[in-house]
Amino acid sequence: MLRRVFYFSGYRMKVFEWEGPRLLGSFAFEPDDEGICQFNEYLQDSTKIPAQLLVDLVEEDFRRETIPHVSAGERKAIISRLLDRHYRGEIYVHVQTLGRSKEGRKDDNLLLSCIINKDVLEPWLSHLQRLNIPLAGIWSLPLLSTGLLLAIAQYEKNILAKNTLLDKSRSAHQAVKTQQAVKDPKANVTGLKSLALKKILPKNVMVVSQQNDTAQRETYFIDGTLMLSRQEKLDRDRRDRRDRRDRRNDHSGEERRSDNSEDRRQRDSAGGLHFPQRPVANEIERRMQHDRREVQDRTDENRTDENDVPNSALSIKKGAEQIHIFLTNQRIMGFTEKLHVYSILPADQLEATRQRMLDTNVIHYKFIDLAALIAHYQLQNCANQVADVLFAYLCSNASLAQDHYAQVKEKVAYRRFRFNSLVSMTAALGSLLVFISAGLLWLNSIELHQEQAAVDTQRMILARRYQSDFSPIQQRLTDAPAVQSSVELAHQLVQEAQLSPERLFAPLSGVYSLPRFEHLQLDSFIWKKYTAAELALLLSTQAANVSEPLTSAQLEAAEAAAASAQEDISNALQPMISLEGYLHRGTRRYSEVVALMDDFAQALLSLPTVKQVVVLKMPVDVRPALVFIDSLGAVKEGADSFKEANHYEILVGFNPEVEPHE
Repeated sequence: MLRRVFYFSGYRMKVFEWEGPRLLGSFAFEPDDEGICQFNEYLQDSTKIPAQLLVDLVEEDFRRETIPHVSAGERKAIISRLLDRHYRGEIYVHVQTLGRSKEGRKDDNLLLSCIINKDVLEPWLSHLQRLNIPLAGIWSLPLLSTGLLLAIAQYEKNILAKNTLLDKSRSAHQAVKTQQAVKDPKANVTGLKSLALKKILPKNVMVVSQQNDTAQRETYFIDGTLMLSRQEKLDRDRRDRRDRRDRRNDHSGEERRSDNSEDRRQRDSAGGLHFPQRPVANEIERRMQHDRREVQDRTDENRTDENDVPNSALSIKKGAEQIHIFLTNQRIMGFTEKLHVYSILPADQLEATRQRMLDTNVIHYKFIDLAALIAHYQLQNCANQVADVLFAYLCSNASLAQDHYAQVKEKVAYRRFRFNSLVSMTAALGSLLVFISAGLLWLNSIELHQEQAAVDTQRMILARRYQSDFSPIQQRLTDAPAVQSSVELAHQLVQEAQLSPERLFAPLSGVYSLPRFEHLQLDSFIWKKYTAAELALLLSTQAANVSEPLTSAQLEAAEAAAASAQEDISNALQPMISLEGYLHRGTRRYSEVVALMDDFAQALLSLPTVKQVVVLKMPVDVRPALVFIDSLGAVKEGADSFKEANHYEILVGFNPEVEPHE
């Protein structure tokens, strides 16, 4: 993944572009008008990729605090008061937990850090925000030094393996485990503590690195935990000599260019002949001064190169002694404890600096080759780079989800960039899904066409085989439906032949001939077939039309008829006989008529061939006598009152499976 790291040392801005461990390029921009213009052009022409700002500032302050181990809400309030006390009004603040104290009440140890001069970042951040550079956050170089300490531990492990006679198998096993633990730039403090416990690194460690020509970074660790860090300015004499030499070279170059342009103008005006207008003595004096300046420049350069190594050694020694005095005065380390100083230097200064640095009773110096650390991280294209390339690589591998100092407004462009990237990715995935679906549908359609062609071919084969095998009996096959219908009709006639009404004539005549039923007259004998649904509807309608509660025999008959209809629901038709006639009532009362009809229904139901009996109408009328008054006021009886009052209707169903008695 491409990452762009803006490294700001407090003066100039340097940009590193990474693709994994490979450095694609680095650019430096001075804080003058020309450098700012070049910086804006670079931002406008560069590709929009996630950017990170790594700061290495002398204005960065660190403080250690101890607070009680309380709940999350109270802890947040305490930290807020501490930040307000030490860094009131500052926006670039960070809080890092260092763990809990091992003694006493087990308080929480915190490391507070802050960029106390926010104006130093404002000019560069304004250009990033104006051009909508997706800045993911602001990282602190000292807080990222934890990952570099792991690489130093591996370097120290390799040195110890070379200088001691350890068991080779155990040494190889420990080297592989340590190599896997320290190669990851995202390793946490827990891994560092385990390394310290294994005595790969001593307890008190100070790492000294020089990221530029003007300052060196000094960072102090206890058991792999960052405690403090500071940036110390280097000796200004060496920088002043270089600045004077550069100014003289620029001034001499301008004089030579002006002299050459003047000589060319004179030669052109004289037809190619050169006549210097200056006196010869002045010209000789000018050349002598120029020669003296060149000799002085070479002398300064030689003196500067000779003093580079001792100046580096003096700066390291001075910084180590100051840090040791501060730590002992603050009771951070004991007066007899040793401070181990690891200095990261280029290979050409390593041996000379080591020879000039002498250990003391409380300070022990160790020197690490910068190229060895670059090789440890397997960085590419990092030749002629200083230590800032290591921290830039560690920053490029940091998680973009959490930084140290960036504010919400400074991450707006990055969040918009991530959202647009997510939308673009979703659109790309959607397009890819559409293309894949279209391809699958196209392949499916081809498969369906092939299957359809195979089915058509098989159908044609079967049609030809059918034509060849069944053409002789085609006429018989054509007449088969009619023959089948005839057979089914004949079968139905055979079945319905047993449902002849003549089978009930004799049993019914026997019932009507009984002496107690001699007043019942039979007028009509209707044979009809009902479906189960029609029969159920007829029974329910008859029950609804009855204006007086039915007798017990009628209720039993209705229930039997309904049950029979449900049992015979599979039968297409149910044969029924409707008996209609009149009752010669004489002087019989209402109750006698009802009892007579119940007896008649029971007699019919007792016949073996009768399955059910339903009395649809009784020969009595529960309504008042049918009378009317004519226009003269005379009361007359209706003409049809006898028929309506004495008419009965009985529905008889029989069982065709039972043969009637002769």
